[in-house]
Amino acid sequence: MPVWKEAPFVRLIIPFIAGILLQWYSNPLPVIYWIGLSGIGVLILSISRLKPYTLFKYYRLTGLLLQFMLVLLGGLLTWHHDVRNHLSWMGNTSSNGLTYIVRLDEPLTEKRKSWKTTAVIDGVVRQDASVTMEGTLLIYFKKDSVPGVLRYNSSIAFRKTPVLIPRNDNPGGFDHQQYCALQGIYYQVYLQQHDYVVLPANPGNQFGNFLQQTRDKILETLRRYIPGQRESGLAEALLIGYRNDLDKQLVQQYANTGVVHIIAISGLHIALIYWMLELAMRAVFKKRRFAVFKLGAILMGLWLFSFLAGGSPSVLRAAVMFTFIVTGKHLGRRTSVYNSLAASAFVLLCYNPYWLWDAGFQLSYLAVLSLVLFMSPLYQLLFIKNKLIDAIWKASTITTAAQILTVPLSIYYFHQFPNYFLVTNLLAVPVSSVVVLAEIALLAAGNLPILARLLGLITEMLICFLNGFINHISRLPFSTVSDLQLSLPQMLFFYLAILMIAAWLFKPRPGLLFIAIGAFCSMQLLSFSNGVVAARQAIFIVYNVPGRAVIGIVHGRSGLWMSDRITVENDSVTRYTIKPSINAWQIRNHRFLLLPALPASFMTGSQKLVLLLPAPGVTSLQVPDAARIAVVSGNPDVHLLSSVKNSACLLIFDSSNTPATIRRWKTNCQKRNLRYHVVAEKGAFIFNLN
Repeated sequence: MPVWKEAPFVRLIIPFIAGILLQWYSNPLPVIYWIGLSGIGVLILSISRLKPYTLFKYYRLTGLLLQFMLVLLGGLLTWHHDVRNHLSWMGNTSSNGLTYIVRLDEPLTEKRKSWKTTAVIDGVVRQDASVTMEGTLLIYFKKDSVPGVLRYNSSIAFRKTPVLIPRNDNPGGFDHQQYCALQGIYYQVYLQQHDYVVLPANPGNQFGNFLQQTRDKILETLRRYIPGQRESGLAEALLIGYRNDLDKQLVQQYANTGVVHIIAISGLHIALIYWMLELAMRAVFKKRRFAVFKLGAILMGLWLFSFLAGGSPSVLRAAVMFTFIVTGKHLGRRTSVYNSLAASAFVLLCYNPYWLWDAGFQLSYLAVLSLVLFMSPLYQLLFIKNKLIDAIWKASTITTAAQILTVPLSIYYFHQFPNYFLVTNLLAVPVSSVVVLAEIALLAAGNLPILARLLGLITEMLICFLNGFINHISRLPFSTVSDLQLSLPQMLFFYLAILMIAAWLFKPRPGLLFIAIGAFCSMQLLSFSNGVVAARQAIFIVYNVPGRAVIGIVHGRSGLWMSDRITVENDSVTRYTIKPSINAWQIRNHRFLLLPALPASFMTGSQKLVLLLPAPGVTSLQVPDAARIAVVSGNPDVHLLSSVKNSACLLIFDSSNTPATIRRWKTNCQKRNLRYHVVAEKGAFIFNLN
C-alpha cells in the first residue's frame, strides 16, 4: 500500500506546513485566510449535496479543496500564534510611566555577569490605573542583586522600561534575536537591586509548581550523592534535561564525537521510561480487565516525565508518538510508523507552528524517519549467526541509519562531521542508558542513605568512564571534520540525491540513479560557484561583541581580524563570533592581530578606512577628507567628536563604547547631520569594499 494511503496524516501535514511557510515568508492579512476558508467551506457544502455518482466522479476536486483548506488553516494558526498580532501585546502599547508586574516563568540561569530568566507579564499599572498588556520578556538581574527568594513563579514589580532585544548580525553567527522571536520574546530588561521589588508569593500554576518542586528535589538528590561537578552536571542533563550545570568543554567533546544527542532528552529516554513503566504496570495490573488503567498509568507516566524534562520539541515528539503507538496497541490495531510520525508533527505544529524552525525538532524527526527507512535494509545486508556479533551489527545499523538523513542538516547548522560516530555511539548509547536506569534507582533509594551513596558511587563511576571514553575519542587524529560549509540549495540537492539513491536501492530504476548523480553534480557546481564568488570578495566588518572591539578585513579567501588582547585570547569570542564568519566566507588563510595603540588608517583599493582610538593627550579626532568609514573605538572622550568635519564619512560606534557616551555622540551627530551607525543597536556593520 502506498505511504499516502497507509498514513493519511502525511497528506495532511504537507499542506499544513505549506501554510505555515506562507505566513512566515509573505505575511498576508488574516482576512484573506477567512475569506478563503469561507469560500472553500461553501464549495465543499455545495459539492456534498451532489449525487453519489457525481461525488465519486469529482472526488479529486474535494481532495484539492481540503488541501487548500489546510494551507489556509496553517497560515491562520501561525498568524494567531505571533504575539505581535495581539492588540494587547506589550510592543503595541505605549511604555511611558508604566509599572510592570511580572512572574518568573523559569528558574534563574547563571551567566558570567548576571542571572537570566524569562518572565510573563501579569499586570501593568499606569498612575494607579491598570493597563491590559500581555507578553514575555527576558530579565537579566545584576549578579550581586538577586535575593534568595527569587525562584520559579516569583513575582516582582519594576518601572524600568524594557528594550528590544538587540540584533547581532555577526555573519554566520547565532541570531539570538530571531531565536527569541520564535519563542514569542522580543523585549528584555536589565535590573539592579534598586530597580525592582519582590512581591508576596503567588500560588500560580499548581501543576507547574509541582513540576518545579519535583525537579528541584531530583537535582538536590543527584548533587548530594554524585559529588563530582562534571559528573553531576551530566547526570542532571541525562535524566531530566537540566543543562545549566553542564561543563561547556565536555559538551563540545560530545558534539565532536557525534553523541551529543544522548545529552538532549529524546526518544531514547522516552523508550527507557516506557519500558520501565510497562514492566511495572504488567506486575500491578495482571488481569485483562484492568487494561484501561494500565494504559492510563503508562501514558500519565510518559507525559509526566516529558514535562519534568522541560517539554522540548524532541521530548514531546517522542511522547506523542508513543501515545499513538501505545493507544493503538491497546485497541489491538496496527499503526503505521509514518502515520504516527506525521500525526505527532501535526499535533505539535498545531500547538506551536514556530517549532518548524527548531533545529532539535527537525533533527529529531529526520532521525526517526531515517531509522524507519534505512535500518531494516542495512541490517538485512548481512546474516550473522553469532548472537553477540549480530547484536553489534544491529546496533551499528541503527546508528548508521539514524545518521543518513541528519548528516546534511547537521553540516548545514554546525559545519562539522564526527568521523568516529559509529564507534562512540556503540558504547555511549548503552552506557548512557545504564546511567539513566542507575539514576532512577538512586532517586528511588533517596530515603535510604547507605544504598543511595552506593548507587551514587556506581553512577559517578559510570559517568566518569563515559566522559573519559568520549574525551579519548575526541583527541584522536581526524576525529572531526570541521569548517564544512553547505548552503541551503546544496543541502536540498544533498537530500534529493539521498532519497533517489534510497528509492533506487528499494526498486532499481536507471532514471532514479541519473537524478541522484545530477543532484550531486549540482552540489559541486554550486560549490565551485561559491568558491569563485569567495575569491573575489572584499569585506570590512565591525562585529557586535558586547564591551569589545572586534574588526575584520577580508580580501578573497584571506582575512585579518583585530581586537584587544583579552578578546583575542578569549576562546568563546573566537569560536562563536569569528569562526562562523570564517566558515561563511570560506576563508582559507586568516590572522589575528592586536588593535593598534594609536589611530590608524587602512587603504583597501580605492577605499580609505580609519580606526580612531583613545590616545593619551589627544584632544580632537582628525578624520581625513578621503576617509570613507571611521570606526570610533575604545570609548574616547565624548567631546572629541565635536572636531569631526568630514560629513561624507560614516562614523561607526563599536561595542567597546559605553551607552552613555554613544547617546551623547548620537545627539551631536544629529545636530550636525553626521552619518553614524551604532553597532550595539543596529547590529554588526558589514561593508562591501567592491
